[in-house]
Amino acid sequence: MIPLEGKVDLGISKSVLITGAAGFLGVRATRAFRRAGWEVWGLDRRPASVWEGGDGQFITTDLLDPGWEAVLNRCGIVVLR
Repeated sequence: MIPLEGKVDLGISKSVLITGAAGFLGVRATRAFRRAGWEVWGLDRRPASVWEGGDGQFITTDLLDPGWEAVLNRCGIVVLR
């Protein structure tokens, strides 16, 4: 698990989009990011039975739907400054 506490505060809000947020790992990742003060957005093809992302949004969609022109997933963590 990636330790999220103790990172440098850049004076900006931190937000993350978690794909697979309704699954086993996604739920746990959501909890970890929320505890660390992040705004969490979740995405999954299944509705979340319980959304623990606080004020963040949960989006139910299938990334294989023909409406998407491109999808980039599982790229790793990117820090935008």
